[in-house]
Amino acid sequence: MMSLHNLQKRYLGSFEDALVPLGLSFFGDDGTLSRSNMSPRDLDVVRQFLGYQFKVREIRLYETWIVLGCDPSILNNKKYKMPPYVGGMIAIWRHDGETDDFRPAIGDLGLVGCCGELDETLRLGLPYNAAPARQALEQLATLLFPDCIAFTFLRNNTLIVELAQVDDKTHQERLKTLPSTFLWLNYILRYYNGPLPRSERQGFVNELAPMIRPSPDLPLCPGTKITTMSGKNESTVGVLVERGTEKRVTCAFAPWANISAEHSCFGEFGETTARSRGMSGAQLSGRAKMMGKVAERVPETDIGLIRLHKAAKFANTLMGVGVAVKSLVGGRDVAIYDKLMMESYDGGKIPLLSLGFRAKVKRVARQDGSSVAYISAIQGVSARSDTAPRRKWFDGSTPDSRTCGSVLVRHQKRQGNSWVNVLSEGEVCGLLNDAGVHPRDGCVNAEDLLVFFDTMDTLIEDGWRVVT
Repeated sequence: MMSLHNLQKRYLGSFEDALVPLGLSFFGDDGTLSRSNMSPRDLDVVRQFLGYQFKVREIRLYETWIVLGCDPSILNNKKYKMPPYVGGMIAIWRHDGETDDFRPAIGDLGLVGCCGELDETLRLGLPYNAAPARQALEQLATLLFPDCIAFTFLRNNTLIVELAQVDDKTHQERLKTLPSTFLWLNYILRYYNGPLPRSERQGFVNELAPMIRPSPDLPLCPGTKITTMSGKNESTVGVLVERGTEKRVTCAFAPWANISAEHSCFGEFGETTARSRGMSGAQLSGRAKMMGKVAERVPETDIGLIRLHKAAKFANTLMGVGVAVKSLVGGRDVAIYDKLMMESYDGGKIPLLSLGFRAKVKRVARQDGSSVAYISAIQGVSARSDTAPRRKWFDGSTPDSRTCGSVLVRHQKRQGNSWVNVLSEGEVCGLLNDAGVHPRDGCVNAEDLLVFFDTMDTLIEDGWRVVT
């Protein structure tokens, strides 16, 4: 069994954050993550250390991101993964001379200049270095941004206004009518043409969805791969929860969309046809086992709830580390810069840094033809590290369609300008929603490294809790 210490040993340098041996970070006492929080002398020490340890020859700092150009032999090492963090910043590893291809800014600036003074209630709902209030966002969507479809709030008071998608020329004209900032408020305003990549969930069709486990030797637990009996749809199972006498296992709901009745509706549990048994046996070497069906979807989320077959056994234990899952944590209790770990059989243990949240906007029409905006759903927003493209091999560090439904467990909790290891607490902070294919290593745009997930708030509010 992999120990918690060995989770760190898989990285080159033996630590998830490359600067752990130096005891340095880019965090400030005010909770910001910035180059300005490190003295020039300490920054010189960091440059020398990274040059010696990782053969880094060039560094570019962009607040949340740090781009490092290093010798290609380092990135081609198959034995180790590259550390996902450097002094708290998300690491973008590149070959030397290729560090200028990364664009850290998400969206565009408005061209009007400063917005007029906001009323006091709205200003109070937009605090410095803290999440804006739901009511404040609803006011902004109603009064200032009538074609806003969502808000994404990120670290260091960055508010991305996602606008209804139009052609590029129309979007450029639209920017001429939008403010670049708010008067008296330290906010960075950006505008995105359409929804951010992979933020919108896939469509839903409620089908019966038989499942299997990948190996007869592996027990069902968070991270186990599941699929329909036809083998055409794969995803990852979440966590076992209960409400009163009901017990369900979470999963991503969307992968069970567009499944033909011929291959999905086999009856309540396991009454398969000869053809379906033959298909599953041929594709899965006879290891198929009927585990249950997706019985329902949690409203306004991509969370499906699996009703297990009475003979199915499920252990709420993280694979490889033996840590028991103990509780669900709401989105309000996940702080910016908390470190999360995505648990998936196919993707492995992917480290993610919590960066904020996304608020989906919907509108209700008034009798006078205008509309009132309201926040219909909240998603968590995190981001992953990135390395130069690997042409001959792939280390499983990128989410894909098979990892949707994976639990996001809090790995390290932010305290001041450092972190405390809390993996043993077994805190589930979210489930990766199915939002399409994530790009692999070598991303150019920062938005391609964002990973959106469903928070646990709705499950908690509906009375569900982890089975311990």
